[in-house]
Amino acid sequence: MIPGFTFSLGFSGGHYGHGSAIGRRGDAELLSHARYFKWFCHTWSHSQPHLLSESDLLDQLMKNKKFATVHNLPIQEGYAVAPHHSGVYPVLPSLFKAWKEVWRINVTTTEGYPRLFPAWNRRGFAYDGIQVIPRQTCGVYTQTLRLKDYSGGPHRLQEMALGGEVFQTLLYTPVSFFMTHFGNYGQDRLATYVLSGAFRFLLAWTHLQLRTGSPEFLTQQHLAFHRRTEAPTSASAGLPLMSNPCADRRHAEIWPPSNPCDPDLLPSAIIGGPQKTGTTALLTFMAAHPNLVANRIRSQGTFEEPQFFSNNHIYAKGVAWYFDQFPRTPEELARLNKSFGERQLIRFEKSATYFDSFLAPDRVLALLSSRAKLIFLLKDPLQRAYSWYQHQRSHREEAALHFTFAEVLRASGPEQAASLVRQQRLASGGDAGTNNSSSALAARLLALNRRCLQPGTYAPFIDQWLLRFPPHQILLLDADQLVSAPAVLMDRVQEFLNVESYVNYSTLFQFNERKRFFCLSGGPYPAAGRLLHWDQESGLWCLSRNKGRSYPPLMPTEDDKRIFQRPMQDLYQLILQRQFWRPRNSTSVLDIIPPWLQRWIRPVGS
Repeated sequence: MIPGFTFSLGFSGGHYGHGSAIGRRGDAELLSHARYFKWFCHTWSHSQPHLLSESDLLDQLMKNKKFATVHNLPIQEGYAVAPHHSGVYPVLPSLFKAWKEVWRINVTTTEGYPRLFPAWNRRGFAYDGIQVIPRQTCGVYTQTLRLKDYSGGPHRLQEMALGGEVFQTLLYTPVSFFMTHFGNYGQDRLATYVLSGAFRFLLAWTHLQLRTGSPEFLTQQHLAFHRRTEAPTSASAGLPLMSNPCADRRHAEIWPPSNPCDPDLLPSAIIGGPQKTGTTALLTFMAAHPNLVANRIRSQGTFEEPQFFSNNHIYAKGVAWYFDQFPRTPEELARLNKSFGERQLIRFEKSATYFDSFLAPDRVLALLSSRAKLIFLLKDPLQRAYSWYQHQRSHREEAALHFTFAEVLRASGPEQAASLVRQQRLASGGDAGTNNSSSALAARLLALNRRCLQPGTYAPFIDQWLLRFPPHQILLLDADQLVSAPAVLMDRVQEFLNVESYVNYSTLFQFNERKRFFCLSGGPYPAAGRLLHWDQESGLWCLSRNKGRSYPPLMPTEDDKRIFQRPMQDLYQLILQRQFWRPRNSTSVLDIIPPWLQRWIRPVGS
């Protein structure tokens, strides 16, 4: 029925020559016919990778490879399968690393992503250079040996093949990898019975044809088909949407026991940005609350931000890495002055890169569920853009150093950016001709323009979050209140998060005339880490010196304002139309519209 078909056999060499006498003879007979099959690696003792250390896992794979060499097995190049799907999904980074190191694997399969049923909705993903393809089953598992023992009997098997689940899987999945779970000897060959029945039914009642090929060939066919039928995934690098392994029994069973599996250890709230709106200040003030537990404040890399959901490189580290970003032991919480025991602890994190990331909403939803609460800070978009521009100047970004803010605003496309670069080169006495350095500078100028402007359009990005999260779980804050009325802002945050212990921040905040910013009295506040420092002159805990910088005043022109006129209209309408969270004492939706946004809205006819 399928020209050129042969079975691919998974092997665990540690079991060879063990068992009953008839079993040992069967092993020897199978190896004597090894040339008639293709072979792929399991682990040496069929051990599940999530239960092994990295060194033990490498040892298992190397022993199995030696077994294959000794017995001259024709290996299915580049393909392996993990016992019980362990380590594939949920992702175990050490397994993928070991596969590449020992076997140079580039393809594997699993049933578990994103869920086992329905079979035709299983999806593949890529991780660390290895393509994971969805695998199908035929309803026959290792423990099923005899036809009479099958649950439902022969009628159930026939039903699966003749129009039932196995037939539908073939119909809906153009490329299928099947795992039959044959026992080696002494069974009724139920998998062959089911699959051959489904193949005959398919050929009799459809115009479909059946083909076979190597795992690499089938993988390319699978990817080509899904490129035609699904949205591009280049931005995500093909990485899977990582769900909470503790929420699915099958996933929890193959989750390393050393990894945490308590959903309360994951954040229930996220400060999502956008950048340059005061998210670090909000993180710091929230971390001072005894019942709010922030992500660990790092001193390198992304600093105070995990950026797990928006950064592919970080996301690839896996869910266990994300769990580890939050304090969890009573001892650590005590060092951070966090109340625990009978009091409710609310974990949260801050990553300003999430707001305008088109990857983050789906990833947050997959791991934290739609019950997660989201906090977004909104700032006058021109002021936010100007702050980002000045931030880039302080970091010696070439485009920000060469061009004024007004010029950056005008670099709205490749032609405009290139023209500005030519003008700048001519004005400085250089060659106006196009060369590699000019092209590179134009590209950086265009990128700076987009990072200045795009996040401040607000509404399109909030819409992306609203597709996954209900509006009453989104708190929109006026970033200006961090400077003018932080205690009022923190009251809203506490009410939104429903904290168990209310903190009167008005007794903690004191205005520092020298810094022109509110600082915290009392303390110390170990949970804020390096984000707060002791200001000896004022006797207050203030944000670090690089926060709250003073820039030359922004003097926008009418043309500058026109850039954001329509986006601000859209934001205004979005807030009016969607029921975002409002405090209990709110009497109108206008209560959550920042004053600066109301100033952007021109009266009709003006």
